[in-house]
Amino acid sequence: MNASLIQKNADLEPDLKQWFDEASRTFGWDLVMMLDRKSINQILLQDYIARFDAQSYLPPMSGVPESGEGELTELVGLRYDLPRLSFDEVDLSDPTATLRMRLIGGVRLQWNTSGAVRKLRSISYLSPINTDVLEQPVNLRSASASSVGNQIVLDLGSGAFTENIPKARLHCGLTGKARRAVGAWTAHWLSERPPALKEYILTELKETELSLFRPRHIRLLTQVQNPRSVRGADDHGEGAVLAFVALEGGQTGTLPSRRDVTSGNWKYLLGGRGGYSSCWIFDRVALIRLIMSNTFSGEITGPNSTVAASNPGTLIKRSYTDYTGIQHIGVSFSTTSSLHFDYRAVSHQPGSAWDTLWGKFSVPLYEKDEYNNVYGVLSWAITGMLQTGQLERFKPGAWGSSKYVVMDYKKLDTQGRVAIGYDFEMLFACMPSVQDGAVEFGPVASWVSTKTPEVPPSELSRLAQKAVFDEIREVISHCFLAAAENINTIVRRNVLFSGSQAITLDAFYQSHDVVLAGHLDYAFTIDIQEALIDVGTQLQLRITAQKPVEWRASLIEGSASDVGYVDEQGLYHSAGAISGAYARVRISARSGDYVTYALITVSAAALQISPAVQLVTAGSLARYFIRGGSTAAWSWDTAALKGQLVAPVPEPGEHFEEGEMQYIPPGTAEVGGNYLVDTVRIRSENKTSSADIFVLNGTELYTLKIKRYLPDESAELSVFDAAGREVNVPLFKAAGGGTLNGNIVSSGVAPDKPYIIVMALTDIPSIGVFYGVLLLPLPLSVLDNTASRAALMGEPLKMPTFVHTPGGRSHDL
Repeated sequence: MNASLIQKNADLEPDLKQWFDEASRTFGWDLVMMLDRKSINQILLQDYIARFDAQSYLPPMSGVPESGEGELTELVGLRYDLPRLSFDEVDLSDPTATLRMRLIGGVRLQWNTSGAVRKLRSISYLSPINTDVLEQPVNLRSASASSVGNQIVLDLGSGAFTENIPKARLHCGLTGKARRAVGAWTAHWLSERPPALKEYILTELKETELSLFRPRHIRLLTQVQNPRSVRGADDHGEGAVLAFVALEGGQTGTLPSRRDVTSGNWKYLLGGRGGYSSCWIFDRVALIRLIMSNTFSGEITGPNSTVAASNPGTLIKRSYTDYTGIQHIGVSFSTTSSLHFDYRAVSHQPGSAWDTLWGKFSVPLYEKDEYNNVYGVLSWAITGMLQTGQLERFKPGAWGSSKYVVMDYKKLDTQGRVAIGYDFEMLFACMPSVQDGAVEFGPVASWVSTKTPEVPPSELSRLAQKAVFDEIREVISHCFLAAAENINTIVRRNVLFSGSQAITLDAFYQSHDVVLAGHLDYAFTIDIQEALIDVGTQLQLRITAQKPVEWRASLIEGSASDVGYVDEQGLYHSAGAISGAYARVRISARSGDYVTYALITVSAAALQISPAVQLVTAGSLARYFIRGGSTAAWSWDTAALKGQLVAPVPEPGEHFEEGEMQYIPPGTAEVGGNYLVDTVRIRSENKTSSADIFVLNGTELYTLKIKRYLPDESAELSVFDAAGREVNVPLFKAAGGGTLNGNIVSSGVAPDKPYIIVMALTDIPSIGVFYGVLLLPLPLSVLDNTASRAALMGEPLKMPTFVHTPGGRSHDL
């Protein structure tokens, strides 16, 4: 996503400056980032949509988790979107994120195992309209992120995922216990998938030859603005996401806790008068090392010099004005927070004499003072006959961009080697500044010597000191100025969301750390980023942009004719018909360099009720649930309903979804016969959808089983009495689609309903009515490779070995 960047020149608030003046706040890390939670979640959503393609799904999921006492649920070919991550609004003590996986297809078979007769009780055909979602919490204190190629990847395969499996919940049409059980089973299934499915891409890094920002290890936390306020209050805020970063070649540290907030060692840094949604705290040593090491890896060209790499860690500097010679400068970095120079220069002087300077210099980087000290030892030797002359004055000349001094020599007959050794101290400025909204990091003009600038002619060591000092100054100057235009540019060019800029840093402060504050701005986004619509409908999308917007619709999944189109005003027209149950389309809006996305799911159906069919008992006090959904506003139609639909009352730990109702079956007298098909309907404008509730009335005596499966979506049925003996009782089709011919049930070419109910019924005078009932999904091929296929034949069969259940357990039907 390409965010609309805010550019302004600002400063940190005085209380924050004072807090940063007291101590370093990086907790031993190279970099600490605090990002607005709402903004980063918005950016992550855009990043997710931008990457979404036909492979953005989990493998089909099948299994039989325990779903409560007396119940088992078989999941058949469930298809989930790949997980989408969002950070939760929780404090440092329990930092969490949530993975959300939308269920868009599959079948759910609900079995009743409480009675003597095991029975398939309900069938649900799942689609995007069901809006079933699996939510899996992730413990961020147990998670870690790292750089993989040019992506920052969060590893979810560790304890961060598995320790929260019991907290997973599937938002679907099941009882509370069943939701939690099925959710935990699904989360466990995901935990056993290959590593690639448990790695979440947080963001991308721009890959360049001189890329400065290369994270090696990242730890994530969340923090609320005011932990004492009530959620939703004005002072509660949206919260923040914290990233503690060790860069390549850098260091890891510790993580702050709520105790650190109480003691003042850590605080919430966003908001305030500046309204900041992003704050970056660089360890000062790490930042200078980052820039210096990057610069010394390439060639530096200035107005009077060129620096190029020769051997590793060595630079050759040449082409000076008014000077002939070669200077070899070696640079190394130490863990003692210092930058070290090894200097050696061999120069040809007038009169065929050669002088040699060599020395070692140390620049401490971790100091709060305005000037950094340069410490070193220099030796200077002159070899050969120097020109005879009068030592009258120092002659100023140009060495690089600075002044240096050349002596006019008096008679000085020097044979052999003359060496002068000494210690010296120099101070120079290396300060960041804010200019025109950009943070410049480089040396300032003034360079200060602890020695008197006027050097007496007799002190030849001062000449060497001045020359070497100017040399170091020019090298460091080139390093900083050539490394990057400013720190803002470093971050914006190297840390990208969806391959585009999304960060601006416009306030600066240097103390123990280098602190930058600014904004994450997602103002350039389509007003609707995720939508579910049905075929033949329109969806108006809007966006605010300074330049004309180019709209485009691209197909993610489906046939070429399923894509529809979006016009110049952002009105999306879905296809009049699609080839499957749904199609996925990505809408992009581009304005200049900025682009944003929306993910549209087009459904072949406009409404759906789940389960499609279920068996209930007249007058039963058991709880039965039903759920409606639509691509538009809808309502229940209960005009012809014999039973009742009421709002469900949650039991402790239960949570019901929008559109979910409890069905109360009619009493035995109201049924008025052996069974009743109670049809539930929902309406949306001129469209309707229905589901059947099969109400049984009487005593269940017979058990119906599949005797054998036949070709062409058919099966032969058999009937057994209470003693387990096969009996010859006539069968009839009581409801649903398909056909029944004698005891042969068939799916048919195109069944008008996705199930069939077959009954065996005996009315014994003066005794009562006895029945047996069998519910089957249509087409029968739905049962292929399922546990239910064998269970419907009366055979207990464990799940195939390729299907996992929590703790490695499998369940019998």
